[in-house]
Amino acid sequence: MRIALIGAMALLAVPAQARDRQQRANDDAETARSANRIFGEIDSNHDGRITRDEGLAYIAGQRVSRGNRERIWRALDADRNGWISRQEFVTQAIRYQRQMEIR
Repeated sequence: MRIALIGAMALLAVPAQARDRQQRANDDAETARSANRIFGEIDSNHDGRITRDEGLAYIAGQRVSRGNRERIWRALDADRNGWISRQEFVTQAIRYQRQMEIR
């Protein structure tokens, strides 16, 4: 009887795990859409990358303190090359969103 109950519980858990994965995929897709839209707003010269000047100007427009602007820039420029690609921006946005879900 106990083995049957454990087996039934395992079968119920599989769809829940699949739903969780699907929800995460949906959340990631929504975050990616938003990040792509924002990237286009920040990339003022539309060259496909956000320069430090473009990034800091946008962050300053969000009423972020000077010290926090630098911290945000460093977090976004993950590879430390001085600019942010669209993929880098989207990846960091998804990573941040997932971290916020954990808290």
